[in-house]
Amino acid sequence: MAKIIAISNTKGGVSKSTLARNIAMACHINNEKVLAMDCDPQNSLEKFFSTRFERLDNVELDVEVKSESTGLKRHILHRSDRYDRVIIDIGGRDTVAMRQVLMAAEVVIIPVNTSQESTDALMQMMDAVEDARGVNEDMQVFLLITMAPSDPHDTTATVTAEGLSELYEGRATVLNTKIKHRKAWLQSGYDGLAIWEVGTKENKAASEFEALINELVKKGVL
Repeated sequence: MAKIIAISNTKGGVSKSTLARNIAMACHINNEKVLAMDCDPQNSLEKFFSTRFERLDNVELDVEVKSESTGLKRHILHRSDRYDRVIIDIGGRDTVAMRQVLMAAEVVIIPVNTSQESTDALMQMMDAVEDARGVNEDMQVFLLITMAPSDPHDTTATVTAEGLSELYEGRATVLNTKIKHRKAWLQSGYDGLAIWEVGTKENKAASEFEALINELVKKGVL
């Protein structure tokens, strides 16, 4: 079971912060002591939890903003001693801070959507991963298809996953679960909600996220 999990990509707009906050909350409701660390200059993770804690009038888990790259790897490892789980949101571009996080993480989950732009940008991210493995050789890397078409007849996500599996065989594992593009994700962000708290009649987004958590548990990540 991994203690330090980074959600990262050099490409923005692929649901890094969305995944980080929901994985952190899933660990929290599993009675784990969680630190959500926001290392992204946009501070999306910290802003979400500020909204949530104000609405609930309760601080459910610890949140730390840490965008300074100097000594970041050492800081993460030191802070992890106090927690069952550290979930880190980092990326948007290739920075020293991102590379420090990669050197500290036991697991890196890289969200990628089905656009050609996103899959092309993944090459840069994987180069950074390989550089970090020179120091952090046991790091596990998973690719997760996000923002997939919700049309059940659309095979784009499946074709993308198959292509990535072939291209990065031996370097990263493509997760079977696919997170689809659904309005519930937007609502959860606006209202400071976990995806399973969104009160839609049939919350398919929550079911897909539960499938992701179950897959990560089976793979020994959670």
